[in-house]
Amino acid sequence: MLKIRFKSDSDIISIKSIEDLERKGFTHHNFMEFMYNFEFMSDKLIKKGSISVANRSNLVIKAIPIDIIDRIGDKIYDTEECLLNYDLLVPIIRNEINSQKRIKILKQESNIIHSAQEEPQLTIQNPHLPHFLTKKVGSIPTPSPPMKEKGSEDIKSLINQINAMSLAIKRIEERSTYTHSTNKDFRSFRDHSKPKMCLL
Repeated sequence: MLKIRFKSDSDIISIKSIEDLERKGFTHHNFMEFMYNFEFMSDKLIKKGSISVANRSNLVIKAIPIDIIDRIGDKIYDTEECLLNYDLLVPIIRNEINSQKRIKILKQESNIIHSAQEEPQLTIQNPHLPHFLTKKVGSIPTPSPPMKEKGSEDIKSLINQINAMSLAIKRIEERSTYTHSTNKDFRSFRDHSKPKMCLL
């Protein structure tokens, strides 16, 4: 569409040309391109006397998308309910377009931050089913925070107590084994020391 700007003066720019441009309208993405061509064509038509300055305001209003009209509707009329002239109207439209662009950028940044804060998900790929969706597994477990010093001391104390109990049990078992062994040896010695009765 920018090629319109570079056409020679011999090329005819008619009311139909600007009406076609108005019917196509604009979006947030091509607003500057639209305005560039609209102003060029409308200036030519005003100089030729084909349209008036007031008509230019009406034409640009028709090109505005409905959602933008809904937001700026109360700003485009003066106190007497007349449409603002073109020079006042265009900055209002431009500000609304820029505002919507900023909101869109903020939403995108917000989505990026939100997705970055989400926990990563592990997936298991079944080698036998390469064309099926992978199965999602729960999020990676986060390491538990380090224990406080007090909790750590309690655990150390408990371990020491368990070790002491184990050592006491071991000593009791050793004593029991030693006593049992001593009694057995004593009985054995006593049995061997008895005089044997010989039968005559």
